[in-house]
Amino acid sequence: MGFIPIQDEQMAIYKNLAQAYEAEFSPLTGTLPHADGLYPLSTQIDEAHQGFLYYDGDIPVGFVVAHIGESPFDVCEFLCVAFASSTKNRT
Repeated sequence: MGFIPIQDEQMAIYKNLAQAYEAEFSPLTGTLPHADGLYPLSTQIDEAHQGFLYYDGDIPVGFVVAHIGESPFDVCEFLCVAFASSTKNRT
């Protein structure tokens, strides 16, 4: 399927994948999860940040979030699920 823009319908999927990203980078960011066990998101999808989910078939396996500004896009965050990034595991 490839990349699709993150709209309201995909926001829950983005937030779920973003938890893996935030946990992986927590030693570098010094961020701990909140009392509910969820990490705060470093980058929100908003008017200044556009996001895309990446699908392998019908399975979401990654995302990219870019800052939209006057200059070329600035990639803020990206994630590819480790298992999906291995070429031997691709469908």
